[in-house]
Amino acid sequence: MRAAQVYLFVVAVVLSSCSPSYDCRTKAVQDRLIAVLRDNFYDVLRKSDAPGLRGLAAMAGVAGLVAGMAEMADQQNAEGKFDRSILDQLRAFPQSARFSLNSLTEEDGEQDRNKRSCRANVHIEATIPDQFADALRQLPFLGVNARGEVAGNIDVQFTVQPDLSGKADFVVRATW
Repeated sequence: MRAAQVYLFVVAVVLSSCSPSYDCRTKAVQDRLIAVLRDNFYDVLRKSDAPGLRGLAAMAGVAGLVAGMAEMADQQNAEGKFDRSILDQLRAFPQSARFSLNSLTEEDGEQDRNKRSCRANVHIEATIPDQFADALRQLPFLGVNARGEVAGNIDVQFTVQPDLSGKADFVVRATW
């Protein structure tokens, strides 16, 4: 009888270690967080008040305006005379940004639902496309350096929990 109880205890411990863990510090969670930030790049910049990101926020506004005008010109211009290099650089801008985590902390979450609440301080660096860097460098309060680069930090709160839809192991939801 005693051996059966010990056996059940060992099986329970082994099975509990097999349950998925959604730790904020794992590489997969960090990669997914950065993917969320990259996918929402212009929104992240718009909501940021970090002084070093002002140049990026200004760039985001200009990018939206130019991209909208370029799309309209592309639709109206059947001959294809529009210079697509500007539009291509604006589309590549969020993909060329570099993200790194300065700090990462896990806060008390809903442990019973495998949901973890986390907070991260993320450092963002990006190089502004050449067509806009010269103009933005003339405005020193935007924080654009001589090479057309801007950098800054932003605080991000995010949660990690199992994906109930079954499409992935876990879901990362971020707010900034």
